Amino acid sequence: MAIQGLAEGVIRRWLRPLEGLPVHVVLGPGRTFGVSESDATWVVRAGPRVLTSLIGDVPYGIAEAFCAGALSIEGDLVSLLEAVYRRGLVGRATNSPVPRLVQRTLRNDRGAAKKHAAFHYNIG
Repeated sequence: MAIQGLAEGVIRRWLRPLEGLPVHVVLGPGRTFGVSESDATWVVRAGPRVLTSLIGDVPYGIAEAFCAGALSIEGDLVSLLEAVYRRGLVGRATNSPVPRLVQRTLRNDRGAAKKHAAFHYNIG
């Protein structure tokens, strides 16, 4: 549960530049922020398991979760990405050591590389 709280704090801080945009974010049961869902142009839904993958590298974690179907975005995706880009969230450097620590703990042997390639390149 502590990891979920940490992950939620990381994602909230990273998305702070989106404040004022009509975005409703659902991080799990009872964990929402942004405008109300009825007033939102975009609704982003992420389950609790997605949150822990965001601790290391938020932009990468969001992309991975979206590709895996663990994160859904309701609304015009292109306009959301344009808003994110205009707010300066793309390419923003982080000073956090967490991505490096997470990277060091990941298993990257031949089996893991094969699994990653199959996921990213849709090969059998």
